[in-house]
This record gives sequence, C-alpha cells and structure tokens, in this order.
Amino acid sequence: MVRYDCKQLKSCLGSKVLKANLNPLLQHPLPRECQSVVKGKLSEIYPGGVPENQLKLIASLVYLYSNDEISHWNITSRDTVVYLLGSDVALENQTQAVIKKFLELNGTMTGAMLVAIGGFRLCWMSPRQIEAIRPTELRSAGALDISSCAQERKDDLYEKAKKAFSGSNGSTTYYHYIRPYLGGASVEDLKHLARANISMDIDTFTRLNPEVLQKLSLSNVKKLLGQNVADLRKARSNPAVSSWLQSQNKSALEDLGFDPAPEHLHSSPATTGKPPSAWVTDKGHNSASPGGHTTLATTSGCCGLAPLHLFNAFGFPIGLILFLKLL
Repeated sequence: MVRYDCKQLKSCLGSKVLKANLNPLLQHPLPRECQSVVKGKLSEIYPGGVPENQLKLIASLVYLYSNDEISHWNITSRDTVVYLLGSDVALENQTQAVIKKFLELNGTMTGAMLVAIGGFRLCWMSPRQIEAIRPTELRSAGALDISSCAQERKDDLYEKAKKAFSGSNGSTTYYHYIRPYLGGASVEDLKHLARANISMDIDTFTRLNPEVLQKLSLSNVKKLLGQNVADLRKARSNPAVSSWLQSQNKSALEDLGFDPAPEHLHSSPATTGKPPSAWVTDKGHNSASPGGHTTLATTSGCCGLAPLHLFNAFGFPIGLILFLKLL
C-alpha cells in the first residue's frame, strides 16, 4: 500500500485491509494527501468516532481532525492523551480538544502527563484547563519549559504556579519550583522575591515580562540577581535587558560595571545630532588612529582624516604649501 499514490490508495484501500494494517501503514511517512485518504476511510469504518483502542494508532493523523470530530472520541485513558499529544503532531486546536474531552470524562492531568506531552503544550491549554491542574501535579512535573508561550498564557500559568507552590518551605525551595513560571510575575512579586536573596540566574531574568522588567529599579535588579549581577554583561544583547540598560543613568551603569556610554547602549551620532567628536568607544574615550591622532568622521563617508592630517601625511609643512600656492 505504501507504494500506491494517493489516488490509488483511495480507490483500492478496503475497510478490512485498513483495519488489519492501520498500524504498519501509519508507521510510514505518508504525504498529507494520503493521510487525508486514510482519515476519510476511518470515518467510513467508524462513523460515530474512532474508538479509544484505535486512537493511539492514529497519532500521526490527529492534526487533520476538527474539534467537533474529536468531541466524539472516547478519551478516558491518560495513555491515550499522551499518545495523541506526545508525538508533537497535534496543533493548538487539537491539543485543547483532546484535553477538554479527557477532563470531561472525569480525567485529571498528572505531572507525568505534563512531562510526557511537553511544557509547550501548556501554552495551548485554555485558562480553564490550566486551572484544572492540581497543584501537587504541577509541582511533580518539575521544571517545564513554557518560554514559547504568549504573555497572556505565561500570566495564567504563573498565577497557577504561585498557588501551587505558596506552601513551600523557604525562599530557595519556592524559587526552585516557581522559576520556570516567572515570565508571568508582576512587579510587586519580583520585588518580594528580590528581598529573599535568591540570586536569580540570568536565563530566568531574560525571560521576565519585558514590560515588567522596565519597571524594576537598579536596586531591585541588583537584589534580584544577587551574586549573578555581573552576568548582565553577558545578556546585554537581549532586547529587554538592552532596553532596561538604556533607561538607566550614567551613575547606574557605572554601578553595574558598565562604561558610562558604551556604543551598544546608545544611538549613533548620526541619529542623535551630536558632532563626530562626541563618538565614544567602550572605553569612554574618543576613538584614535593608530598614529595617535584623533579620527573624526565626515558626513560624506569619505576620507576619515581631517585636512591637517592630510598635510602631515605628505610630510609638507603647512607654510610651504601656502607659499607654493601663492606662486
């Protein structure tokens, strides 16, 4: 059958043959058109919906099913959910529909299920589905990567995690659990965390809500990062961190160990209207040529040396040049 083209597959594939060979057939990377043929044949065989004992076999087809079609499935087993969602084929709509059906039939999302289907699936769960996750299960799932979530979903997950881990003993333990979800933390919650001396790692810091980050003061950031504050230099190319650094004054930058006006934190003279002599390097000095002369940029983009340096380059005294021109 795998050697058939999609038209031949549609014409020749019988119901009995498909039922007997569904698993080996779908082990092959069929084109989408051929997968649609198989889905259509299954609808003929199971007009009331694919039975649960067959669902784990069609994980590679799940992205073809609509919410309405999935609503007719009988999803009672956690293994079925993992089979359908763990293959990374299901899209956002299918993810929500599968979990919705499972929860409707008195199912509960366990930590093992959350790990199996991947943290990014949390991004596709509805707020109601997130609320249905038991705190103990979220805790047992460990550090799930939700960095790909939209900000709104990060906010939802943070509120859920905050409730789940609020009873943790000690700030270090609480930070360990809440860390993956801090992208949804508020300004006040981050200030409270800063007072707990947790020394936030720089990867977590760069994943904070950019709008919230801009509202943190220099003191807040220093306390939040603690012994990791020097890692800000490593993260200065991060857009959110760069924007925060640009909002700080000269003394704040010096306090953090940055040069007062490094090039990567300020606009070029062409955009600020400053004269070329205002150009500075990471050392905070005017740039100089190898010979020790100050190099000034011209607006034409040509000849970076000033006229005086042109005369010196030829080795003629200025007075001699003027005398020859008079002749």
